[in-house]
Amino acid sequence: MRWMLRALLALAAGCAAAAPPSTTAWPALTVGQAEQSAAPAMWAGVDGLTLAWVGADDSGIHQDARAITPGGMTAAVVLPLPPARPYGQQIAPAAGSDRHLLWMDADAEGQNRLYAAVITADLAVKRGPTPVSAEATRRYAILSNGDGSLWVVSGGGLPAEPRLRAYYIDLSGRPRQDSLAPLAADADWPSFVRWGGGAVDLFWWQPSDGTIKRAPFDAENGTLGSPISVNTLHLDPGDRLEALITAHDRTRGYLFANLTRAGGERETRFSSGQAGAAAWGEMRRLGIEVQAGRDFEAGFNAGDVLAAGPGELWLSLAAPAQGDFERLPAAALAGDDLGIVYFEGGQPAGFQVIAPDAGLIGPPALQADGERFLYLAWAQPARSGSAALRVASLRLAAWPPG
Repeated sequence: MRWMLRALLALAAGCAAAAPPSTTAWPALTVGQAEQSAAPAMWAGVDGLTLAWVGADDSGIHQDARAITPGGMTAAVVLPLPPARPYGQQIAPAAGSDRHLLWMDADAEGQNRLYAAVITADLAVKRGPTPVSAEATRRYAILSNGDGSLWVVSGGGLPAEPRLRAYYIDLSGRPRQDSLAPLAADADWPSFVRWGGGAVDLFWWQPSDGTIKRAPFDAENGTLGSPISVNTLHLDPGDRLEALITAHDRTRGYLFANLTRAGGERETRFSSGQAGAAAWGEMRRLGIEVQAGRDFEAGFNAGDVLAAGPGELWLSLAAPAQGDFERLPAAALAGDDLGIVYFEGGQPAGFQVIAPDAGLIGPPALQADGERFLYLAWAQPARSGSAALRVASLRLAAWPPG
């Protein structure tokens, strides 16, 4: 809530009153309405944005997509991808200007599987829906290979015996047909990091003892090297792990865990460490203290950012951008305000509010393009029961809605 942000800043400044962080004026668009709590899936490039979400109307459930380009915003398109209960969409680059769209859905027997399609820049379906995973799938991570192909690691199998499997999808959206052995047993919540030098690590959570593992991932053949334990994340009875996400900047890696506690409180825990470090330090709660009146140089086309440091303005629903940056930006919720926290040297170092009083109930999404513009997407709840799917970026100032 805004009152909480004001109060904490006043306390930090040691005075009776202090102005809250000013909201950075990013142009924003509503791209759709949907009964979903998560941000729309998004892929950002210098030539525009591709977005996808799960819509519904009198005709039933469907997957929708829209593009925003320098020429304007296209009409929303219902993709001809017959769904049952789709969720967990992600978008990645395919051949040329095409995009991979991945999601999870029920198969003919009602079991969740991973599916893929290739869509064009004009939002036509070129291939799909194509089944990818060979067993029950509850979550997945993708690794873009730079040539339009992907590696996908799924978390699934029996709920009591989760395991990871790897699948290769070529630049035309065709999964490789040979069956790969499971990568790891007693393993869930996979997440990739591709370091600045090109090496790739796969991280995951081991439910039996709460350890977080890391192992080198060979992007040539989809195999893992020897795993090591880098951290521990214990859950109390009734707690839920909602997301485990890794990211990095030029000097360090970061590990974020979004939790919902048994009492309903949301929080984010994080740690950081060097690429080759055997341990990344304690998973601690993510909180900031904003330093009113001090600016922070974020290194992005992001507008005004205030300096910040560790504190007790608690953040939740963290969603870091993926890329090779001097400083790592991550979308996060502070009270009811949606903003971006910037990390430097393993600690929060800057903060800006983008959408005051957003009141999110699901995760946002954040991406950067090749010209250092940031794109923030979220689903803003409405009293009607649906959510307004919103996207904000300073880049949109030069892109008329059309």
